[in-house]
Amino acid sequence: MKLINGRKDIQEASLKERRSKRQTLLLETLTAHGTAYAETGKTDDLIKAFVAGAHFLAMEERYDLIEWRKTKEFAQALFAIHSAVTAYASKLSPSKVAELFPPAKTYNGGGEWKDYYSSVAAIKEAGGNEQFKSVDDVRGFLWEYKNEILDDMEIGGLQVLSYLRTLQGEPDLIDGFLSEQEGQPVHVPDVHEVQDRDGRSWIYTDTGECLGMKAKPRRPKWLR
Repeated sequence: MKLINGRKDIQEASLKERRSKRQTLLLETLTAHGTAYAETGKTDDLIKAFVAGAHFLAMEERYDLIEWRKTKEFAQALFAIHSAVTAYASKLSPSKVAELFPPAKTYNGGGEWKDYYSSVAAIKEAGGNEQFKSVDDVRGFLWEYKNEILDDMEIGGLQVLSYLRTLQGEPDLIDGFLSEQEGQPVHVPDVHEVQDRDGRSWIYTDTGECLGMKAKPRRPKWLR
């Protein structure tokens, strides 16, 4: 049997390194095939650029949620990448996007939130095998379509856009929407994690308020 090193700091460092390497590889793939598509217009390069870009942006959403807030230039670069990847999708059809990123097999019986059936309906409503007519049509389709990678990509894009709005002195998207509904200024505090020297995670708001220590996941009864 292989002995596994149980030190948490070593495991986390190794995981972070693997994620960083994958991000670099995805960004290089996106850049290479995006450049090739601009020169040749080949569909194969278009698809590879779109797929690599979607996975890269989904990783940004999952693992590096607060990293892009450190510099305005990084946030602007992410927003530019998101815009480019969405533009690549607009050159495809809804059916092709669904082929590349199959809809999640979740079912809620036709409830309010999107599931497999609503995703299939979204494909047909967006045109099926016909190419998207515009970038706005792509955005509308992605919000009606359920796939984990594409969901993370879209959520991440909204967060970056919202952050860039705050840098210009405008309310972020959620605050702006709620303020419009309530008829008065509303601010929903953003939260992020901060680790202390002992490796404990604390939850802070964007105003500097500490909400407490991050709760540890409960161990299953069978594991006890």
